[in-house]
Amino acid sequence: MTNWNFIKPTEIDERPYQMDDFQSIVDQAKKKVNSGLVYPTGLGKTYTAFMAMDYFLTKGKVVFLADTNVLCAQHHRLACQIFNIKKKDIKQINGRTKPENRIKYWNECKIIFATPQTILNELVQENITLDGVSLFVFDEMHMAGKEYDYVHLARACMHFDIRIIGMTASTGDYDKIEQLENHFDVKWWIYHSNTSEAVADYVFDKKEEVIHIKTTADHQDQRDLALETIYDALLIVHNQVAKS
Repeated sequence: MTNWNFIKPTEIDERPYQMDDFQSIVDQAKKKVNSGLVYPTGLGKTYTAFMAMDYFLTKGKVVFLADTNVLCAQHHRLACQIFNIKKKDIKQINGRTKPENRIKYWNECKIIFATPQTILNELVQENITLDGVSLFVFDEMHMAGKEYDYVHLARACMHFDIRIIGMTASTGDYDKIEQLENHFDVKWWIYHSNTSEAVADYVFDKKEEVIHIKTTADHQDQRDLALETIYDALLIVHNQVAKS
């Protein structure tokens, strides 16, 4: 059993591939190299990132970004369960968080879970700084398009020499990989597929069952109203184009 700094040993399954991968991330970070973590859904990207965070928390604050409030809440709940850190030191920051609390949480907490647009807005308004941050984790890193908030935050990390872990279940084709490498300054990739030997003992056949849900009359009425509204709007556009 590993001697973790902040993780509760009873709350985490130390899978061999995850142990190897988190150590690889840490080793690369010590050389100032950022890592991309590519696992198929269900193999535990988040747990591997948390293992790496255990090291970075000895260096400073850790910021974990996800693109929706729902994902932030999900990661936040898991972190509160896994880390031996007071809940007041693990907080979420999103658009629903009161402005004064965003600044308070940022300044006082060890781990922040946040949506990228919220953090970027606070940085632009100079309400917060990146002083004392040791790591940014970018969940669903493949979403980083040219003007997406992830890109601007990753550039800020590069400027302040803050390490980055990017996570995704799919990098896409060669051009997309190259784009991600440029956006996040990733020089080290960790990749597993469902057929990788290292994860073979943890890949299970999915059992799927189709469940048919009968809609109520109210649902059908709302659907029909929505469709009528869309059709009316399209008809207006069509008539305007025809007259032009």
